[in-house]
Amino acid sequence: MGLDPPLTMDAPGEGWRLQLLFDAGCPLCQREVNLMRQRDGGRCLIDFVDIDAPDYEPANHGGISYAQAMGRLYVRRPDGSLVSGLAALRELYCLLGIGWLYAPTGWPGLRSFADAAYAMWARYRLPLTRRPNLARLCAARGCVLNAEAMT
Repeated sequence: MGLDPPLTMDAPGEGWRLQLLFDAGCPLCQREVNLMRQRDGGRCLIDFVDIDAPDYEPANHGGISYAQAMGRLYVRRPDGSLVSGLAALRELYCLLGIGWLYAPTGWPGLRSFADAAYAMWARYRLPLTRRPNLARLCAARGCVLNAEAMT
């Protein structure tokens, strides 16, 4: 109900079912990733990719640039398709067997409110966690920040 299409089988040679692009420099993001790792219990269902790592390479992760990934949560499926925002969290938590936590965010009537709340969180995440703004982070990495990166 309100979820994206079912997950595909693992890609050849890959053990993960979803690849999560996350910001390890964000204490709240790191806390949620730690919860997911605990729930994963060593099954390696999720490939955790730290976009804040100096070696993050967009070409290896669905073409999602550093700036895009800093502005919104992204998950890549083994078939290469992408899902973002709350839909990504719903898919991750469903995979981990605790989909009920985020299921209400996909219900009609609540979805638009939840999406608006997520958009606000994503927009103000950096200052709320006392981090430099996205322009400064991009400048420090030598990457381009443009309107396309923010979608």
